[in-house]
Amino acid sequence: MSAYFLLRQTHLARRWGYVPVVLCGLHRIPDHHHGTNTVSQADKEKWDARYRDGAYATRNYPSPFLVQALKMIGTPPSNARALDLACGAGRNAVHLASCGYQVNAVDISETALALGADMARQAELSGIQWHAHDLDRPLPGTLNGFHLISVLRYLNLPIIPSLIERLMPGAFLVVEVHLQSEEAVSGPGGTRFRAAPGELRESASNLEVIEYFEGLVNEPDGSRAAVARLIGRRKAD
Repeated sequence: MSAYFLLRQTHLARRWGYVPVVLCGLHRIPDHHHGTNTVSQADKEKWDARYRDGAYATRNYPSPFLVQALKMIGTPPSNARALDLACGAGRNAVHLASCGYQVNAVDISETALALGADMARQAELSGIQWHAHDLDRPLPGTLNGFHLISVLRYLNLPIIPSLIERLMPGAFLVVEVHLQSEEAVSGPGGTRFRAAPGELRESASNLEVIEYFEGLVNEPDGSRAAVARLIGRRKAD
Protein backbone atom coordinates (compact mmCIF):
# COMPACT_ATOMS: atom_id res chain seq x y z
CA MET A 1 0.00 0.00 0.00
CA SER A 2 1.42 3.37 -1.00
CA ALA A 3 2.50 6.02 1.48
CA TYR A 4 0.19 8.40 -0.38
CA PHE A 5 -2.80 6.18 0.34
CA LEU A 6 -2.01 5.90 4.04
CA LEU A 7 -1.38 9.64 4.27
CA ARG A 8 -4.72 10.32 2.61
CA GLN A 9 -6.55 8.11 5.11
CA THR A 10 -4.86 9.92 8.00
CA HIS A 11 -5.93 13.27 6.54
CA LEU A 12 -9.53 12.08 6.16
CA ALA A 13 -9.50 10.71 9.69
CA ARG A 14 -8.43 14.07 11.10
CA ARG A 15 -10.97 15.93 9.01
CA TRP A 16 -13.96 13.70 9.83
CA GLY A 17 -12.95 12.56 13.29
CA TYR A 18 -12.86 8.81 12.86
CA VAL A 19 -10.21 6.23 13.65
CA PRO A 20 -8.10 5.53 10.53
CA VAL A 21 -8.85 2.20 8.91
CA VAL A 22 -6.30 0.46 6.70
CA LEU A 23 -8.05 -0.34 3.43
CA CYS A 24 -7.13 -3.11 1.02
CA GLY A 25 -6.04 -1.39 -2.22
CA LEU A 26 -5.59 -3.12 -5.54
CA HIS A 27 -2.80 -2.47 -8.00
CA ARG A 28 -4.19 -0.57 -10.96
CA ILE A 29 -3.92 -2.43 -14.23
CA PRO A 30 -2.10 -0.29 -16.86
CA ASP A 31 -4.17 1.12 -19.72
CA HIS A 32 -2.41 -0.37 -22.73
CA HIS A 33 -4.74 1.35 -25.18
CA HIS A 34 -4.23 4.93 -24.02
CA GLY A 35 -0.82 4.69 -22.40
CA THR A 36 -1.82 6.80 -19.38
CA ASN A 37 -4.37 6.77 -16.60
CA THR A 38 -5.43 10.39 -17.23
CA VAL A 39 -9.12 9.56 -17.69
CA SER A 40 -9.14 7.23 -14.69
CA GLN A 41 -7.46 9.84 -12.52
CA ALA A 42 -10.02 12.45 -13.59
CA ASP A 43 -12.87 10.08 -12.71
CA LYS A 44 -11.27 9.27 -9.36
CA GLU A 45 -10.85 12.96 -8.50
CA LYS A 46 -14.44 13.70 -9.55
CA TRP A 47 -15.88 10.98 -7.31
CA ASP A 48 -13.53 11.79 -4.43
CA ALA A 49 -14.74 15.40 -4.58
CA ARG A 50 -18.38 14.36 -4.61
CA TYR A 51 -18.02 12.21 -1.53
CA ARG A 52 -15.93 14.86 0.27
CA ASP A 53 -18.73 17.34 -0.42
CA GLY A 54 -21.31 15.04 1.15
CA ALA A 55 -22.95 13.56 -1.95
CA TYR A 56 -25.18 10.60 -1.09
CA ALA A 57 -24.57 11.22 2.64
CA THR A 58 -28.27 10.70 3.38
CA ARG A 59 -28.24 7.28 1.69
CA ASN A 60 -27.01 5.32 4.68
CA TYR A 61 -29.63 2.60 4.19
CA PRO A 62 -29.11 -0.44 1.94
CA SER A 63 -30.70 -0.70 -1.48
CA PRO A 64 -34.32 -1.85 -1.03
CA PHE A 65 -33.83 -4.10 -4.05
CA LEU A 66 -30.78 -5.75 -2.48
CA VAL A 67 -32.72 -6.34 0.74
CA GLN A 68 -35.52 -7.92 -1.29
CA ALA A 69 -33.07 -10.05 -3.30
CA LEU A 70 -31.31 -11.36 -0.19
CA LYS A 71 -34.64 -12.43 1.30
CA MET A 72 -35.38 -14.32 -1.91
CA ILE A 73 -31.93 -15.94 -2.00
CA GLY A 74 -32.09 -17.01 1.65
CA THR A 75 -29.45 -17.61 4.30
CA PRO A 76 -25.95 -17.77 2.81
CA PRO A 77 -23.74 -20.82 3.39
CA SER A 78 -20.95 -20.66 5.95
CA ASN A 79 -18.06 -18.44 4.78
CA ALA A 80 -20.06 -17.24 1.76
CA ARG A 81 -18.25 -14.59 -0.27
CA ALA A 82 -19.84 -11.54 -1.91
CA LEU A 83 -18.50 -8.94 -4.33
CA ASP A 84 -20.06 -5.46 -4.32
CA LEU A 85 -19.02 -3.45 -7.39
CA ALA A 86 -19.10 0.35 -7.45
CA CYS A 87 -19.81 0.14 -3.73
CA GLY A 88 -19.59 3.88 -3.10
CA ALA A 89 -19.66 4.71 0.60
CA GLY A 90 -20.37 1.11 1.50
CA ARG A 91 -24.03 0.98 2.49
CA ASN A 92 -24.69 -2.24 0.55
CA ALA A 93 -21.36 -3.86 1.44
CA VAL A 94 -22.10 -3.27 5.12
CA HIS A 95 -25.56 -4.80 4.73
CA LEU A 96 -24.12 -7.85 2.98
CA ALA A 97 -21.62 -8.29 5.82
CA SER A 98 -24.41 -7.99 8.39
CA CYS A 99 -26.20 -10.84 6.58
CA GLY A 100 -23.20 -13.13 6.98
CA TYR A 101 -21.19 -12.61 3.80
CA GLN A 102 -17.44 -12.04 3.62
CA VAL A 103 -17.44 -9.02 1.33
CA ASN A 104 -15.04 -7.57 -1.22
CA ALA A 105 -16.17 -3.99 -1.91
CA VAL A 106 -14.74 -2.21 -4.96
CA ASP A 107 -14.89 1.45 -5.97
CA ILE A 108 -12.73 4.02 -7.74
CA SER A 109 -13.07 6.56 -4.92
CA GLU A 110 -10.75 6.15 -1.94
CA THR A 111 -12.76 8.84 -0.16
CA ALA A 112 -15.92 6.74 -0.49
CA LEU A 113 -14.07 3.64 0.67
CA ALA A 114 -12.88 5.46 3.78
CA LEU A 115 -16.48 6.37 4.58
CA GLY A 116 -17.53 2.75 4.05
CA ALA A 117 -14.76 1.46 6.30
CA ASP A 118 -15.87 3.86 9.02
CA MET A 119 -19.49 2.72 8.67
CA ALA A 120 -18.36 -0.90 9.02
CA ARG A 121 -16.26 -0.03 12.07
CA GLN A 122 -19.21 1.67 13.75
CA ALA A 123 -21.35 -1.40 13.02
CA GLU A 124 -18.56 -3.61 14.43
CA LEU A 125 -18.32 -5.56 11.18
CA SER A 126 -14.89 -6.86 10.22
CA GLY A 127 -15.77 -9.06 7.23
CA ILE A 128 -15.22 -6.47 4.49
CA GLN A 129 -12.16 -5.85 2.34
CA TRP A 130 -12.14 -2.45 0.62
CA HIS A 131 -10.52 -2.26 -2.82
CA ALA A 132 -9.63 0.92 -4.72
CA HIS A 133 -9.98 0.02 -8.39
CA ASP A 134 -11.19 1.59 -11.64
CA LEU A 135 -13.97 -0.60 -13.02
CA ASP A 136 -13.17 0.47 -16.56
CA ARG A 137 -10.14 -1.80 -16.09
CA PRO A 138 -10.36 -5.61 -15.79
CA LEU A 139 -10.74 -6.95 -12.27
CA PRO A 140 -7.83 -8.98 -10.88
CA GLY A 141 -8.19 -12.74 -11.20
CA THR A 142 -7.99 -13.08 -7.42
CA LEU A 143 -11.52 -11.64 -7.17
CA ASN A 144 -13.20 -14.92 -8.02
CA GLY A 145 -15.33 -17.72 -6.59
CA PHE A 146 -18.22 -15.65 -5.19
CA HIS A 147 -21.57 -16.82 -3.87
CA LEU A 148 -23.13 -13.45 -4.71
CA ILE A 149 -22.16 -10.42 -6.81
CA SER A 150 -24.09 -7.15 -6.56
CA VAL A 151 -23.97 -4.26 -9.03
CA LEU A 152 -26.38 -1.55 -7.95
CA ARG A 153 -27.08 1.70 -9.84
CA TYR A 154 -23.84 1.36 -11.83
CA LEU A 155 -24.07 0.95 -15.62
CA ASN A 156 -21.31 -1.17 -17.12
CA LEU A 157 -23.12 -3.95 -18.96
CA PRO A 158 -20.09 -5.22 -20.92
CA ILE A 159 -18.63 -6.41 -17.59
CA ILE A 160 -21.60 -8.72 -16.86
CA PRO A 161 -20.33 -11.84 -18.71
CA SER A 162 -17.01 -11.70 -16.84
CA LEU A 163 -18.87 -11.33 -13.54
CA ILE A 164 -20.87 -14.46 -14.28
CA GLU A 165 -17.57 -16.32 -14.70
CA ARG A 166 -16.54 -15.14 -11.22
CA LEU A 167 -19.59 -16.75 -9.61
CA MET A 168 -19.60 -20.19 -8.08
CA PRO A 169 -21.95 -22.62 -9.86
CA GLY A 170 -25.44 -21.97 -8.51
CA ALA A 171 -24.43 -18.54 -7.14
CA PHE A 172 -26.34 -15.30 -7.69
CA LEU A 173 -25.91 -12.03 -9.58
CA VAL A 174 -28.00 -9.06 -8.40
CA VAL A 175 -28.06 -6.03 -10.72
CA GLU A 176 -30.02 -2.79 -10.74
CA VAL A 177 -29.42 -0.02 -13.29
CA HIS A 178 -31.17 3.17 -14.28
CA LEU A 179 -33.46 2.62 -17.27
CA GLN A 180 -34.15 4.93 -20.20
CA SER A 181 -37.58 6.50 -19.74
CA GLU A 182 -39.71 9.35 -21.04
CA GLU A 183 -41.13 9.87 -17.55
CA ALA A 184 -39.90 12.52 -15.12
CA VAL A 185 -37.66 10.38 -12.92
CA SER A 186 -34.73 10.76 -10.55
CA GLY A 187 -31.19 9.78 -11.44
CA PRO A 188 -28.87 10.71 -14.31
CA GLY A 189 -30.13 12.90 -17.13
CA GLY A 190 -29.93 11.79 -20.75
CA THR A 191 -29.30 8.21 -21.83
CA ARG A 192 -25.54 7.78 -21.35
CA PHE A 193 -25.86 6.26 -17.89
CA ARG A 194 -29.17 4.49 -18.50
CA ALA A 195 -29.76 1.06 -20.03
CA ALA A 196 -32.09 0.66 -22.99
CA PRO A 197 -35.13 -1.57 -22.47
CA GLY A 198 -34.11 -5.24 -22.61
CA GLU A 199 -30.40 -4.44 -22.56
CA LEU A 200 -29.69 -5.71 -19.05
CA ARG A 201 -31.45 -9.01 -19.66
CA GLU A 202 -29.59 -9.52 -22.93
CA SER A 203 -26.23 -8.92 -21.21
CA ALA A 204 -26.99 -11.72 -18.74
CA SER A 205 -28.25 -14.27 -21.27
CA ASN A 206 -25.97 -16.98 -19.83
CA LEU A 207 -27.70 -16.79 -16.45
CA GLU A 208 -30.77 -18.58 -15.19
CA VAL A 209 -33.03 -15.56 -14.65
CA ILE A 210 -34.86 -15.78 -11.33
CA GLU A 211 -36.48 -12.35 -11.51
CA TYR A 212 -36.43 -9.52 -14.06
CA PHE A 213 -38.18 -6.17 -13.90
CA GLU A 214 -38.25 -2.96 -15.91
CA GLY A 215 -40.33 0.02 -14.87
CA LEU A 216 -40.91 2.75 -12.31
CA VAL A 217 -40.25 2.31 -8.59
CA ASN A 218 -40.81 4.56 -5.61
CA GLU A 219 -37.62 5.68 -3.88
CA PRO A 220 -37.23 5.98 -0.08
CA ASP A 221 -36.97 9.78 -0.48
CA GLY A 222 -40.37 9.96 -2.21
CA SER A 223 -39.10 10.36 -5.78
CA ARG A 224 -39.61 7.90 -8.62
CA ALA A 225 -36.89 6.08 -10.54
CA ALA A 226 -36.93 4.12 -13.79
CA VAL A 227 -34.89 0.95 -13.29
CA ALA A 228 -34.07 -2.45 -14.71
CA ARG A 229 -33.57 -5.16 -12.08
CA LEU A 230 -32.15 -8.64 -12.41
CA ILE A 231 -31.69 -11.56 -10.04
CA GLY A 232 -29.92 -14.37 -11.85
CA ARG A 233 -28.21 -17.61 -10.93
CA ARG A 234 -25.17 -19.13 -12.59
CA LYS A 235 -26.07 -22.47 -14.10
CA ALA A 236 -24.40 -25.54 -12.65
CA ASP A 237 -21.40 -26.67 -14.68
